[in-house]
Order: sequence, then structure tokens, then C-alpha cells
Amino acid sequence: MRDIARDKAGNLWVASDHNGLFFVDFKRKICRQYVHSEAKGSIVDNSLQKVYVDDEGAIWVGSYKNGVAYYSPAAQKFTTIPLGDVCTITQDLNGNLWCGTNDSGIVCYSPLTGQSRRFSQAETGLASDIIVSSVTMSDGTMYFGTFNGGLAQYKNGRWKSFQATPGGLANNSVWCLAEDPYHRL
Repeated sequence: MRDIARDKAGNLWVASDHNGLFFVDFKRKICRQYVHSEAKGSIVDNSLQKVYVDDEGAIWVGSYKNGVAYYSPAAQKFTTIPLGDVCTITQDLNGNLWCGTNDSGIVCYSPLTGQSRRFSQAETGLASDIIVSSVTMSDGTMYFGTFNGGLAQYKNGRWKSFQATPGGLANNSVWCLAEDPYHRL
């Protein structure tokens, strides 16, 4: 098991390392497994790293090396978006998805237009292109945790990096990010 997300109906979506995606509906006592096949509408891969439920209730799954799979509950099928090795997904206040990759920085993807833009270490000043965690705060500020590169902040179109320091960020590998009830990181 790599990640778990709860949808608006209270169901669980579980991303696994080699066994695809699991859907658990506790009310109806249903457990369904989605595995990759050559059939159209199949999930992108069986090695999944992230599952994310967006503001509209759609399911987005980040895979190992094969991009993102978008699942439409109404159509009950997956659509693949080739964005690379996606480790983490968050959504900005405009509905764009920000996908942290294992080797290519951050990709901002617009579900409305299908357009994407890559933010790399060289372009942004990020200390690493290996992005392993992300969160969008209630004020719209986004944070991205890196492997061995500290923490990156994206606010009002500007990037800022934070490195481990005594009394500050404890480690340069930031594996998990969340906003608490008091709107603190």
C-alpha cells in the first residue's frame, strides 16, 4: 500500500505498489480492484504511488513511470495522461493539478485545457527535481517536499526554497506534508 484517499461519499481509494488500485465502499460492503490490462479505459499501471481526489470528486492516480490516470466515476473508466513518474499530486485554487515527479520536477496540468507546464530545478531554484510530497494550503500557497533538497514554496507565482537548519526544517527529505486545523504547515 502506497497511499489512501477518501472520496466525497466516504469511500476509500488505495494505491498499491504492484497490485493496482483498490476501491472500498463500506456502506455497500464492496471492494473492487482495478488492474492494468491492454483494454481501453484500463488503469495506467499496477505500480501506483499516489491517489488524489480533486475538488470535483474525480480520482487521479500517480503511477511509477507511466504518468497519471484520471478516473471518471460516471464513465467508470481511466484516461492516461503521460506526465512521467508521478509521486505526489495536489490541486491549486484554480483547479490545476500539480504533479511532483521522481526525476523531472513539478508538472502543472490543466484538466480543462489538457495543457501542462514543467517546473524544473534549473528554472525554479528548487534544490531537487525529486518531488515526493505536496500540499495546497487554504490560502492557496503550495508546498512541495523533495528528496534530499528540502522544502519548496510556491506563492503568488514565486518559488522559495527552505533547507534543513538547526531549529528549523529538520531534514532535507520531506516525505509528507499537511495543513493543520490552524492553517499551519
